[in-house]
Amino acid sequence: MRRYTALFIGLILTLTALAGCEKKPEGVFYELTGIDPAAAMLMVEGREVSAERYLYWVLDAADYIAGSFPELCEADGTPKWEAEAEPGVTVEDFILRDALDTAKMYVIVEKWAEEYGVTLSEASEEALKQELAAAAEQMGGQEAMGRYLASRGITEESYRWMARLFYLYANMLSLTKEEGSPLYISDETLYQYEDITPETVLADHILLLFPEDESQREAARESMEQVLSTIRSDEDPAAAFQYVADNYSEDEGRAYYPNGYLVTADAPYVQTFKDTALALEEYEISDVVESEFGWHIIMRKPLRDYVADIYLAEQITKAMEQAEVEWGDCAAEFSVEAFYEGYLTREEE
Repeated sequence: MRRYTALFIGLILTLTALAGCEKKPEGVFYELTGIDPAAAMLMVEGREVSAERYLYWVLDAADYIAGSFPELCEADGTPKWEAEAEPGVTVEDFILRDALDTAKMYVIVEKWAEEYGVTLSEASEEALKQELAAAAEQMGGQEAMGRYLASRGITEESYRWMARLFYLYANMLSLTKEEGSPLYISDETLYQYEDITPETVLADHILLLFPEDESQREAARESMEQVLSTIRSDEDPAAAFQYVADNYSEDEGRAYYPNGYLVTADAPYVQTFKDTALALEEYEISDVVESEFGWHIIMRKPLRDYVADIYLAEQITKAMEQAEVEWGDCAAEFSVEAFYEGYLTREEE
């Protein structure tokens, strides 16, 4: 068993020591560990990872074990620290490894974003702002969110930093399709993935199923024509198509194929869908077409979209394997068992 982080799974490294961790009495993590949250708990690729962020990731990994694997926990919910989370790996080591993997992942995404000039567009900045505002509203307002984050030992600054890196990662995916970029997926690499050949195309669609009442079919088709007209009149038709497909398509297969379907002449899809998809150019959007299931609006997407997430995760994982990690002296003072059990006791008070 190995836990996937927000983006992907990471690997353990051999670690060395780093001197110097100054302590200051502040926050829940200081109360529990005596370690200054602002101190450098470790360095990844020469970049400091604060005790605040590292301990937050330790707390998150311990909560994951406690919430997902009751067989690895005592009756009171505390983990069985010496139990095996996976063969040869104790629960304690699993938690520490997971926190380290998460630290490396964030550092590498941040480092690559800077090196490759990945920034957030105005639209992404606005989406991030709205997401953070929605999170605060869900928690009962900005002050309530601040109190909650403080109870988890993390500042709003770190919370926003992590959220921002998720958006930067998403924007980094575009580099996998830009020929000449350091993350570009070459044809040679692309065709190594299963079921992808030079004859394959990637097609996504918006599906409106036939209504049960046949008398409503024509009205439903007219609705699809209006949707198509709205998409084509948008300043970014591909983005408009994607929004409608993600939020309104009635294709249950999207849960398994969110980036679309790989289509070839002999693929097991209805003929209308295949014929239309194979005739489109990249980013071209079809007219409304009918199949035995309902009406479709189909867009051909770059084939690299199908593997971009997997490929980028693989590249970051390789970088994590090779990352240089140095631990601060304050790491030697840390006990995950005392930290987590102390946190649970504090929560009960």
